[in-house]
Amino acid sequence: MTQTQSRPAPQFSLPDQDGKTRTLAEFLKNGPLVVVFYPGDFTPTCTKQLCSYRDAGDEFRDLGIQIVGMSNDSVEKHKKFATHYKFEFPLLCDSDKSVAKAYGATSKWMFGAVTRANFIVDRQGQIVFEHIDATPISHQKQDDLADVVRRLRQEKRI
Repeated sequence: MTQTQSRPAPQFSLPDQDGKTRTLAEFLKNGPLVVVFYPGDFTPTCTKQLCSYRDAGDEFRDLGIQIVGMSNDSVEKHKKFATHYKFEFPLLCDSDKSVAKAYGATSKWMFGAVTRANFIVDRQGQIVFEHIDATPISHQKQDDLADVVRRLRQEKRI
């Protein structure tokens, strides 16, 4: 599902892989943000997706967009995952899935598990784009995500 109708982004205050509390407001001070929800650390598709976003880090930075990953895995597991794959972006621990639920990133088919989804939030805290994958084995490719960011920049929406 893809949406370009704006709506307020649910606020969050969650620990990252280092145990530091991070908030949506903090991220937005530095510009627009892609919130990447994913089912779990060290799973094949999640690893492929996050590594592709890591590898495109320079491109995303040049586009002025930040990335943050989020799943309900523990801070400790996020730390191992981030260290092993050298992620330059934070991984947030949504242990009770409340943030994923608020964004609409949980799956009815997977009994309420976090699903794979990307949300682009502008500086004003509005979701200006969302992509929710239909199946847990697919993900939005980094080129497609970068194209969306370029389009939103061209339309002056971020």
